[in-house]
Amino acid sequence: MGGQFGMRLVVWLLLLVGSVCGKFLAIVDDVPKGAAGVLDINGLKVMILDSMEEVSAAEDGPKVLRYREVFDGEVTAFGKCELSDPEAGWGLRALHTVDGGIAEAYMYNATGGEGVVVYVLDTGVRCSHTVFNGRCEWGANFVPDAPKRDEHGHGTHVAGVIANISRAATIKAVKVLDSTGHGSYESIVSGLHWTLNDIKEHGKPSVINLSLGGPASSLINEVFEKVPDDVILVVASGNDGEDACKYSPGSAANTINVGNVMLSNAGFFLDSTSNYGSCVDINAPGTLILSASNADDVRNVYKTGTSMAAPHVAGVVANYLSAAPAGTTYAEARDMLASTALNDTIQDIPPGTPNRFLHVPCDGAVPTNDTLDNCFGRYAHVFDRSGSFRYPANGGNYANNEYLCFEIACSGFEFTVNWVDLEQNIDYLRFKERDSYTAITGSDWSDYIWHMTRSCS
Repeated sequence: MGGQFGMRLVVWLLLLVGSVCGKFLAIVDDVPKGAAGVLDINGLKVMILDSMEEVSAAEDGPKVLRYREVFDGEVTAFGKCELSDPEAGWGLRALHTVDGGIAEAYMYNATGGEGVVVYVLDTGVRCSHTVFNGRCEWGANFVPDAPKRDEHGHGTHVAGVIANISRAATIKAVKVLDSTGHGSYESIVSGLHWTLNDIKEHGKPSVINLSLGGPASSLINEVFEKVPDDVILVVASGNDGEDACKYSPGSAANTINVGNVMLSNAGFFLDSTSNYGSCVDINAPGTLILSASNADDVRNVYKTGTSMAAPHVAGVVANYLSAAPAGTTYAEARDMLASTALNDTIQDIPPGTPNRFLHVPCDGAVPTNDTLDNCFGRYAHVFDRSGSFRYPANGGNYANNEYLCFEIACSGFEFTVNWVDLEQNIDYLRFKERDSYTAITGSDWSDYIWHMTRSCS
């Protein structure tokens, strides 16, 4: 996942069609009872075949109705309010936006999501992280020769967002992407098949989060559209700044497709990398989101993308299902999100994109006086280790009197920050160190490399 320290990260996992030979996903009929190698997706029979020869051979047995060659892909770098969490990041606090200002704290019910299982089909999850508080389980691994852990970090971050929102839901990790973020439709469909069987076994309300996607495919959409109506699919729209209808499985009719909203002092905007259009159902916070790291059991990291927006929705849906009647459907969950969303709040949204921002009504929410302490995207990075950090500030769209902010969370080491092509309108560089601030006036901002080394004590 490249560019971890840039102002624009692309962390959606995109399954790209390549030029090398891949496997074949075939929908078949006339399958003998008990035939090996057939995945039953709620009555839709699917086979994963290694070659065209196998497709031909299958035609002599099970009847091949439709098939598609698929390839490996790669990361393109994608209840009641009774308690409060004032330390929550802006994404959680923005769920209670009041009068144009995000709330001072994330308000939640300690039993929100109780009895609900949220499946994270991703790179795996570091279930031992403290954010999960024992609520995370390893489900299954569909990456050949890969260990049962998150080697990448994307899945842990996604799952951490869900766990922070839905404080009593169970998280299940289904590993379908490897240590570099590579995956395939084979692994995705296999993970989906395992997940649906697991849901049948426990019978609990369930949500499936898919912060991944690939080029639009009627066959892939057909597979996902066979998911039972009472299993809620939440999918990232993608980070290519294009029409979300060009991608699967997000364009499948029964998915909740989520775009990425960023926040500046000027208000809410659709992130420039977020996909858009009529296939998007709702938009949620996804830029500079703080959540769990796979590095150890306590560390958190910032990430950006529709991958981070989707789990905000998955967590809210989990809370909804825990209080809703058994058998609540995808359509009912989608309607709930639409009816509670803030409308016409996102500025300059592309035409045809629903102007809906994820919202959790809460009587106890108190808006902040200043949207983000005059910071663009709150704190761009938390310094928690030694190192040299580079930020391409151009493209940040900083307003006058707006800070580029960094938070210091370290002890006993030195760090270095570098900027290239600084925008003229960045007025201050601001550091937050515990409860005090150091502001450096940008009186001579220019297109020169600006360098500073600072000890952290």
